[in-house]
This record gives sequence, C-alpha cells and structure tokens, in this order.
Amino acid sequence: MKKIAVVALVLIAVLVCSLVSCGGNETKPGTETKADTETKAPEEVKSDGTIKITNEKGKEVTVAINIAKDASVYSIVASDDLGDVAETLSANIKEKIGVEMAISADAEKAIKLVVSSELGADEYTIKSEGDVITLTAGGKDALSNAADAFAKYFVYAKKNTILIPVGTGYEYLVRYFAESITIDGVDISEFSLVKSDKDFTLYPEFDGRPMLYPYEIDEVRSLTNAKEIAEILESEIIGVTLPIVEKMEEGGHYIHLSANSSDVNSYSVKIENGNVYISGSYLSIENAADAFISEVIGYTADTTEYGKAIELTSANNVEGSLGYVAPYTKAELLELMNKAYNDDDMLIVGNHAYGWAYNGKDVQNTIDLFLKDSGKVPGIIELDIGEFGALNKANNGVDTLTPYDLSRIVSQSTKFVSEGGIICVNVHTGNPIQNDPEGVWYRGIIGNDDEFKKLYTDGTDINKKMMIQLDPVLRVLKAFDENNIPVIFRPFHEMQGDWFWWCIQQGNIAKLQGDTWTGLWKYVHDHVAKTIGNDNILWNYSTAGKEIDYCYPGDDYVDIVGVDWYTTGNKEIEAVYPDLMAYGKPVAVTEFGPGGSLQKTDVTGDYYYTYSAMDQLADLKYLISKGCKIAYVCNWAQFQSIVELEETEEMMNDPLLYTQDKLMEYWKNN
Repeated sequence: MKKIAVVALVLIAVLVCSLVSCGGNETKPGTETKADTETKAPEEVKSDGTIKITNEKGKEVTVAINIAKDASVYSIVASDDLGDVAETLSANIKEKIGVEMAISADAEKAIKLVVSSELGADEYTIKSEGDVITLTAGGKDALSNAADAFAKYFVYAKKNTILIPVGTGYEYLVRYFAESITIDGVDISEFSLVKSDKDFTLYPEFDGRPMLYPYEIDEVRSLTNAKEIAEILESEIIGVTLPIVEKMEEGGHYIHLSANSSDVNSYSVKIENGNVYISGSYLSIENAADAFISEVIGYTADTTEYGKAIELTSANNVEGSLGYVAPYTKAELLELMNKAYNDDDMLIVGNHAYGWAYNGKDVQNTIDLFLKDSGKVPGIIELDIGEFGALNKANNGVDTLTPYDLSRIVSQSTKFVSEGGIICVNVHTGNPIQNDPEGVWYRGIIGNDDEFKKLYTDGTDINKKMMIQLDPVLRVLKAFDENNIPVIFRPFHEMQGDWFWWCIQQGNIAKLQGDTWTGLWKYVHDHVAKTIGNDNILWNYSTAGKEIDYCYPGDDYVDIVGVDWYTTGNKEIEAVYPDLMAYGKPVAVTEFGPGGSLQKTDVTGDYYYTYSAMDQLADLKYLISKGCKIAYVCNWAQFQSIVELEETEEMMNDPLLYTQDKLMEYWKNN
C-alpha cells in the first residue's frame, strides 16, 4: 500500500569513477580485474593509437601513443632532489605491471623527470623524443602530479608495458583565456558577484507542522549561477577569485544576478554605471549567465585563444529569449474543454500541484512525482496561491509572494504549458478580517448580507483589506497574461458550504442571499477584467454539489462549471450532475479525492485509502456511461492525489485519459 506519512528524503551523491583506457589498478600483472570486465573496459590500445586523459580541470584530452615493446629496458632518470618522486613512480609502475625500473642519473631508454622554470608552478608535460619519455614540470609538486598521471594513463597493465606519447604528447598547462578584463575601465579583480536581494522564500513548516511532502527545494537560481560564474572565471578565463556577497554597497563594483523576472522567456546582460546586471526569470537566468561568459566575455570551452585583453562596455550588452510559448489560445482552450466534454472517449486528467508549505505551487515537483510513479504527466496542473496575502496572520503584515516566488511559479507553469499542459489557478484566499479561532487564513466568517456586501463596496475598510488579500492572486494572473498563457481561474470554490469565509452559510449568523453572494463574484470578475483583462482567463464556477443554481452569477461571468467531489465510493454526484450540465457549459470534476470513510490506519499509525486510482477511474467511466459528460477531472494534492493512491500507473496510462503528451499531440493536430 502507499502510506501517507512524513517521509524524510535523503539525496545520496554518487561519485562515478571512469575507467581509463589503459586499465585500472590491477593487483596481478597481466590479468583483468573484476572492475575491468564489469565496466567493459575499452578495446586494447594498439600502436599508433590514442588514449583519453581527463585532466585536472575535468576536461578530456586525446593523446597519440605507441606501445613500448619491453618496459623492463627503461630506467627512471632523476636528480637526487627528485629521488622521492622517482621512487613513488617506480613503485606505482611495479604495482601495476610487475616491472621494477631502476633509478639512475642517466640512461639511453628512460623516463626522465625534470623541473623547469619555463613552466608555471602547476604545469607539466609528458612528451617523448626517441627512446626518452620526459616528464617536465614547473615545480616538484607539479612533477608528482605528472608522475601520477603517467602511472595512471601511460602504464598499460593489459600488456605489462608502458605507452609512449608521440607528437605533441600530453600537456597540462594553466592557460587563461584572458590576460586582463576590464569593465567600464575597472579591472575585474575589483568586482564582487552578488545574488539579488530577498529573492527566495523557503517555508519549512505549514501552520507549525513540518511539510507533509519534504523534498529538495532548489537553491536560489541567482546564487547558483553566481557560483558557476565565479568558478569558470577562476579556473578557465582569468584566474581571479571573485567573492560572492549578499548585497551591493555604495562605491563598489558588482556583477549582479537576478532571477526575479516574471517575463519567463527574456534575459539580458547589461553593463551600466560600472556594474554588470545579469537578469532573467527562474528559467532564463541560466541563459543570461551563459551569455555573460560566451557572448559578453567571448569564452567557449573549446577555445584555442589565450591571454586576450578584454575591455567590456555597454556596447557588449546582450539580450535573448528562450521561446517558450503556449500552443493554444484562450478560445482554443475553451474549444478543447467543449470537445472533451462532448466526447465520451476523451477525459483530461489533472492534479492539484504539490508545493512548499501549503500545497499548490510547485509544478515541477508535481511533474517529477507523476513521472516517477506512472511515466505520465497530468494534462492539467492546478495552482493554489491564496496564502501569500499580507493580512494572513502567519505573514505578519507582509505580502509573501516575492518576485522570485512569482517567477518560479510562472516559469514552471509556462514550460509545462509549452509542452501541452493546462494550468488552473485556485485560490484559498485569506479572510480579510481573519476571525477564525484556529488562525487558518481561509476560515472564519464575514457576517450577514449587509456586512458581506461591504466586501465589494469600494472604499469600505473590509473592501480595502480584501483587495490587499487578492493582490498576490492578481499578480499571478497578470504574469500569466503578460506571458500569453491561458489559464482556468477557479476562485471562491465550494461556495454553497459553511467552511470558508466566502461560503453562503456564515456560521450561525446568516445564510446569505444568492444575489448577495453573486455580487462578490461579479465584482472580482469585473475588477480582473478592468485591471488585467480576460483575454487569457476562463472563469470556472466550482460548486460544492448542492444548491448549484443558488449562487450562479450568470452566463456572462462563467466559462466552465464544476463540482468538487470527495467520494465515499457511492457516486454521489450522479444525482446533481444533470443540474450542472443544464447550464450548457463544459462541466468538470474540479476537485476529487476519496473521503474520510475510505481512510484506514495501519499498525504503525500511518493511514491509507481502501480506494484506488483505478476505483476512481471506474467511477468516472460509470458516470460517463450514465450520460454525465465530464471535460476534466482534477484530483486534490496531499492524500487524495492520484500518485498517493494505489494503481497510479494503471490509471494514468488508460486510453480514456488525456495526459500532457496526448494534449500536445492534440494541439499539434488542431
């Protein structure tokens, strides 16, 4: 069974060691080790062949070689002060091929060890001339590295001999692409790298409880790329170590990275006022950092140029775009909803997003979970961005939707959409007056009809508070609109209940009149239309499955009708579904999951459901057979998610269901 539990995920870094073409550390000369056979060692090295060497910088280099016919005729030639290096090399050769080489001051056939001031302190070469192989280094430590490299790559255990480098041999030379780099006339050594301020929020708990689904949250993108830039500047480009700092100070010089943009595709590198600004979205910041290295500085990994003098100014500024686009318009999305609704052989499958803190924010994590469990990605992923509001008690007056969070949400969603998926936006928005005794932001009440109407009466205190709470929602919708991403917007869901502050049953005070409630929907709808526009928004009227018509705001305000269904296994919505279909709009099961009566607890205290994903699919197919037309189904996350139920893979691969890949094929063909 799939148990619902708090599970610590441990990521184990695996170090992968490559087997070089000349063999490993054999303990018996002339024999293949178990590692040789298990890792399928390369073909035997032949005369006039080549070997691959991975140098100290991790780069693979091809070296031409010949095979010595008899290694035993070679001696190691070294001066007295290099005797310890020679002895170590001699011991390594003997261990690997069983040949004990004498150490002498001179020999006709020799492996000669030399320290030369013509090489840098860390540099060395391995070359041959006639019968002499010379290991030359700029210092004794570098010579030890050369000897180790020789023993690793040029001592050939399979033939009990050594390999002779020919041609240019092997060189490990510390050469930097640039001799100097100036930015607006200031040497690059005067600069610091800085990640953007306050661009990351990590919620380790939800309502004082650990996250139900802990997972590795990515490091700040700007910081990650700053580290990568620092490494390549130091190791390849100029050999200068730039510090990474938290913020810019007056009078300093900075290379500033920011992954805060909600313009998903665009990125830029700009030199302004003596600083460099590397900017992009959560997705495009990596491209911006790459552009700084490859386009602005001009360095590529395969360069053969070294020692350049580089002067950077605003003339070197670059801009670029990733090119993620939605394969459909709002009208085409609505057309799909109608097609799926009217086609008994087409049901779009969706799931509420997982996330950090409360659920509903992390599209990529949701995708990863589904791929792991089923090899398929839902056709619809639903976000929930309601808890960010400044007036939520836990937020202490701070709007917690940071620019980085917004960029992350919209970037992941845009990529998902570009590959065929559909994004829904649900809102557990905060109670403007936060009067729930448990402090849960979306609980509590507003009051009677007169008090409730003040929510959508401009200028009232509670109206101002509601708009503050809605501001993060509007910013998300605006970001989607600016990226031309159509979304299904599902606000104020389950309005016929008594469990949210926007429900018609306001505690023991009153049951709101239908037109009192619809006034809220119309007000928010019109405000969105005025401030953002409805060009990319389909409005979903998502009911609790009772008194459906009581709160219906009218055809002009609704594009899709839905019902939230938490089943006891008895197909509860069959009786009310015709009422939903009567509106003449596509109908969806907008939330789904097994209810509490299907929950069981095992001996360890973990609980699970006796209802599987295939039970869910069977119930949906039953409803369809009875004439209930369903455009899509969207499971809740957490315990009711498809990936938490048994038989996930079987359900997600059923031919009835339209997953992301099948939707992409649909968009390509329609």
